[in-house]
Amino acid sequence: MGFKMIPVTVVGSYPTSPTGVEIKNEIYKGRDAYRGAMREAIKDQIEAGVDVISDGQTRGDMASIVASRIRGIRKYLGKWYVVNEIEWKGSIITEDLKFVRSVSPKPVQAIITGPYTLAANMEDRHYDDRKELVFELAKVINKELKNASNYTRYLHIDEPFFSVEFPEYARELVKKVFDGMDGTKMLHVCGDVAPIYEFFLDFDVDVLDHEFKLHPELREVVRDFGTEGKIIGYGSVRSDNPRVESVKEISRHIREGLKVIEADKLWIDPDCGLKNLSREVAFNKLRNLSLARDAVMQREG
Repeated sequence: MGFKMIPVTVVGSYPTSPTGVEIKNEIYKGRDAYRGAMREAIKDQIEAGVDVISDGQTRGDMASIVASRIRGIRKYLGKWYVVNEIEWKGSIITEDLKFVRSVSPKPVQAIITGPYTLAANMEDRHYDDRKELVFELAKVINKELKNASNYTRYLHIDEPFFSVEFPEYARELVKKVFDGMDGTKMLHVCGDVAPIYEFFLDFDVDVLDHEFKLHPELREVVRDFGTEGKIIGYGSVRSDNPRVESVKEISRHIREGLKVIEADKLWIDPDCGLKNLSREVAFNKLRNLSLARDAVMQREG
């Protein structure tokens, strides 16, 4: 995929968001209130040595960013409700991708919350059928990713709820999301995926991304089942813990991964999004990831 070394990437969110005052001031001036926070996220990722960056998901939580831009979904007293037929009504993440492309030389991932996790974050007052709802959401996300594919080849869905409950139609659902698309198709599932990892090997995706730092036992599962030629996104720093892992610790973790995953099938990233950490901690984790990758590659080379 054009990388000379093991790539360092991210899962999505980064802790740069405008304050309420900043939002009001920017709106008053007729400007997008989130562009400044995006610039900060982009700047930090580039300076930290990340190879494939994100927009930082600065506009809100993973469900709200998507739900707020789908016709037929409404928010009431802090909760999202499906109240009518849902439809794609235009850019969800694509305009932000275009902005990233305009200010960054680095490739960017189109990262969007998957339909199953989205459905878990809303109350259905219309379809009254969970499977029908998630497949309608899949159609919306498919349209958005096709739109986004004009600006990046890295198309990434985030389905953390798969590790909570795994539907028997999960493979069919992911296929629907990526239907008709070229590019690098990526699936992130955090949590303990050891019981379901083998099923992911049959999914129509190129990259499987998981929490290997929080769940190092997953390496043994990969040893048992292999990778079926897929790239493994190998979580190498905790996203739920503010302790900054040292370069030495991360290097050791990466070398353990290389015992079960070939170097040309390995990507390095945090376990999950970094939004709940401080900006300083998030930056230092990403920087140490890149330094550890460099140290491992120099030793291996």
